[in-house]
Amino acid sequence: MLKLGYSNYATQGGDWGYGITRFMDIRYGPASSSATKKSGAVLASHINHNRAVPPSISTIPQHGSLVYLKFLFSTYSKREKEGLARTHRFWEEGAAYNGLHCHNPTTIGIALRDSPVALLSWIYEKLYDWTDDEILTWISIYQFASAGPKAGCRIYYHSATAKKVEEYNPGVKLGVSTFPKDLLMSPSYHYRTLGPLVFENWHNKGGHFAAWEVPELLVEDMRVMFGGLVKSGEINFPGPK
Repeated sequence: MLKLGYSNYATQGGDWGYGITRFMDIRYGPASSSATKKSGAVLASHINHNRAVPPSISTIPQHGSLVYLKFLFSTYSKREKEGLARTHRFWEEGAAYNGLHCHNPTTIGIALRDSPVALLSWIYEKLYDWTDDEILTWISIYQFASAGPKAGCRIYYHSATAKKVEEYNPGVKLGVSTFPKDLLMSPSYHYRTLGPLVFENWHNKGGHFAAWEVPELLVEDMRVMFGGLVKSGEINFPGPK
């Protein structure tokens, strides 16, 4: 973005984009303990597919005690309880593929490349549970892409030892959208451990791949969040130089 002439910009991501977006916020946002000499470029971030831990005094550097006390005396809504139950079910029953991809991506990659039936069975159960979208279209992309299905496994392997992205960054305004068929859905107070939360929206449809399934909802959330921040003068995105 800097090479394109944008000195400041915002980020958005879900699924693997969530981790990439969070990494960019931490590395290139202002006031981060992991900031580099290029920090300050990322001013705001919007995420879906949300991993966040419960608040504690140590997880929120600014106003941690106050947020933690409010969290202790708060109760989860029905929607938040259902989201937590879905998250727990995923980690207990649906995440075995993740471990295999992290440790043996080539083994499963060869099998998926060799057998279209194996590829169908490997992906079908995930898309059936995670999305409201076209299953055969997704599987065909893996099957007929020149890189083949193995390429989608290796990112898990390379990220297994990468820097974690749950660090709090007070300099990057944070927005969150949650969709009912996503895998990981944290309660509202948990998001406050990631950064200064300025936007939040829970939707009634959509799943893990919201940018593909319900792009109009995701785009509208970004317009409301980023547009509101610009209008209020909290952030400013100058055009390319």
